[in-house]
Amino acid sequence: MSRPKPLVPFASSLLLLAAIMPSAAIAGQLNITTFDLPGSTQTYVYGINSSGAAAGFYPDATTMNHGFIRDAGGNITTIDPSGSINTIVMALNNSGAVGGHYVIGGDLGGRYHGFIRNPNGSFTSFNVSAAGDTFVTALNSKGTAGGDYFIGPGGSQFGGFIRDKKGNITTFALPGNDAGTFVTAINRFGAVAGDYMSADHPAYAGFIRDKNGNITTFELPGTHAGTFVYALNDHGAVAGFYDVAAGGQDHGFIRDAAGNIITIDPSGSIGTQVQALNNSGVAAGQFSDGANVHGFIRDADGNITIFDPPDSFRTFVTAINDSGEVAGYYMDNSGVNHGFIATPEVPEPASITLLGIGIAGIAGYAWRRRKAEKRNE
Repeated sequence: MSRPKPLVPFASSLLLLAAIMPSAAIAGQLNITTFDLPGSTQTYVYGINSSGAAAGFYPDATTMNHGFIRDAGGNITTIDPSGSINTIVMALNNSGAVGGHYVIGGDLGGRYHGFIRNPNGSFTSFNVSAAGDTFVTALNSKGTAGGDYFIGPGGSQFGGFIRDKKGNITTFALPGNDAGTFVTAINRFGAVAGDYMSADHPAYAGFIRDKNGNITTFELPGTHAGTFVYALNDHGAVAGFYDVAAGGQDHGFIRDAAGNIITIDPSGSIGTQVQALNNSGVAAGQFSDGANVHGFIRDADGNITIFDPPDSFRTFVTAINDSGEVAGYYMDNSGVNHGFIATPEVPEPASITLLGIGIAGIAGYAWRRRKAEKRNE
């Protein structure tokens, strides 16, 4: 059994738990900017970098998907490799390069090809050898990409891959795997993380593969359907979510490099999913309270800020940078998805006296960083 790919935003269990009528949003100390792409019918954001640029994709009126990058000033560049009729952007690095996959018009079977768009606007397209499809889901600051692929044309099993900046591709699968190895995150050292299902274990389990190829697998205690990993930081900590019963409640988690686990559930949650983690240990994601889906940020001390963009029915947080800015998308009551960026507020300047001159001092501490998507097509 293969796990569906994240070619469209996931239809998570949180959506099933949310009722039809929305609840009131809970305001946090965040400045929220919402946006839509010109000509779009929906907007999905899957990355934010250190400059505050965001990236993702959007369908137009013909349902064709296009990638985009939006800089911190709000300027938008549409991204489509040559010949593409369906472009999905899933990753953005601090240099402004983006990664994703696309379908070429006239390509029989709608095969997906991986691509990286460099900051200068040039494209590099590639396929894992003998792959039916190649999906790029992660990209680090050195230009190393991670993702997964169908093993063999028409294959039903997923394998993981890492492609370095020189174009060398390393493929791997977890031991005993017969369903799929899914890469969702990469750090600056080239370690990758994700989840997999094996022949002797029907539930998904998490994994971390270090830069030398050593693999650590794990699952959260009491897991039923699986442990899903969506973020990896430079310290080797991962984050994601797990469930404890069939059709039951999701719980968010952070697992540090030593294997210590913190479970995350905002107050009132009946289902929590962590999607992003930065280098300061700040996590972000979404949770259901039974009436709505809200975004949240959990700082390294365990303090949780709950937020929703204006008019949000369901809020999905997909990325965080090291300044604590988060990005994602939200659904309004009419079912339309819009992009957003949420920036921590800086405290009001405090007046102090220095050598008899009043000056304004700003003391601010901000949360920090990022990535993934429950993967249902």
